[in-house]
Amino acid sequence: MCEPHPVLRFEGDLGIAGAMDLKERLRDALAKGQGVELDMALAGDLDITTIQLIWAAAREAERLGTSLSVTGLVPEATRSQFIDTGFESFLALVTSGDVFQEPPATRSEGGDDRQV
Repeated sequence: MCEPHPVLRFEGDLGIAGAMDLKERLRDALAKGQGVELDMALAGDLDITTIQLIWAAAREAERLGTSLSVTGLVPEATRSQFIDTGFESFLALVTSGDVFQEPPATRSEGGDDRQV
């Protein structure tokens, strides 16, 4: 049976202060070799450091022969930050379907999801 992909949930603002923690979590998730899913539904402001880390993680996933994808809804403000920093085409590559919407007001808890 196939193991589920690790899911990293983004909650609130993420900037340079949390960059090392995010880098470690991305590295740990990629090391499992199962692919990584990023849930940005509750993401706040992402600075350029965070966006670059996500981009670098996707490149590392590709190098390792695995995947990195964005799942769930991506808030319009987060999408705008990818556009403003020149990473719009990258975001389109790692998302699937119609994910650029405002997130629902509540979220169900569960599983072994990690928050960043």
